[in-house]
Amino acid sequence: MKVAHAVSSPRLVRVYDIGEDAGRPFLTMELVPGAPLRNRTSGPLPIEDVVRIGIEVLEGLAALHAAGIVHRDVEPGNVLLDPDGGARIVDFGLARSLDRDETRLTETDTALGTADDMAPEQALGHDVDARSDLYAFGVLLFELLTGDLPWRAESSLDSVLARLRAKAPDVRELRPETPRWLAETVGRLLERKPENRFANAEEALRILRRRSVGLGAILARRRRPLLAAAAALALALLGAVGWRFATSPALASLAPDGSLGARGLDRAGRVVWKRSDLAPARCAARDRFR
Repeated sequence: MKVAHAVSSPRLVRVYDIGEDAGRPFLTMELVPGAPLRNRTSGPLPIEDVVRIGIEVLEGLAALHAAGIVHRDVEPGNVLLDPDGGARIVDFGLARSLDRDETRLTETDTALGTADDMAPEQALGHDVDARSDLYAFGVLLFELLTGDLPWRAESSLDSVLARLRAKAPDVRELRPETPRWLAETVGRLLERKPENRFANAEEALRILRRRSVGLGAILARRRRPLLAAAAALALALLGAVGWRFATSPALASLAPDGSLGARGLDRAGRVVWKRSDLAPARCAARDRFR
């Protein structure tokens, strides 16, 4: 907590004071009404919302990384959405300074964090740095885009083993309308080797900011042909149903000569089919039940 106390950013829930009273530690923090981002991960979010939230989370991480601090537990439960929808990073219980002279909260070979989100090197208990936070951020983006984690596993151990053995799936396999640049960004964040990821949050932030300009208009143009195709299909279906309804036959009344006949008519009154040999069937049925 002491490391987070030294950093101030609109995207971080501020830690005001840390102290001790009668032998009991305490801290005072900024009160931010809102709900965890975890509450919105039951299904995919709109791509524009994912990019906006991603930018805001990266702004908070960039402030931490600039101060030489690694959060080590970036996941939807530790991102708070305020009443305006803005993202704020919370829970600095695992954060530590990258200053090698400062006492660490944990030693190497000890893995702390949320198992489903932590980077491979963190899961193995190796040293972590800003790139480890970016891996967890990549998992967060993947989950917001698809409503699912990159790897399905029955246990946390299986999840860790999966990310050590296999490359993360392409977001577009689960959500094809994802812009290529965004899918490639998520893929780079989820690289198994830290050296293949972005160097820090600021580098990733520059890409999201630049590519987000005009994103809404681009996505709207992409949706327009899909909506037009859907409307055309709906009209075609309605036309087919209407034609079928209009040409479906209707049963005529008894023939004028007293015999039981039936005619199939369309809506225009045209004869589609006609039967005039139903009298024998009527007589046979009458004789059977005498």
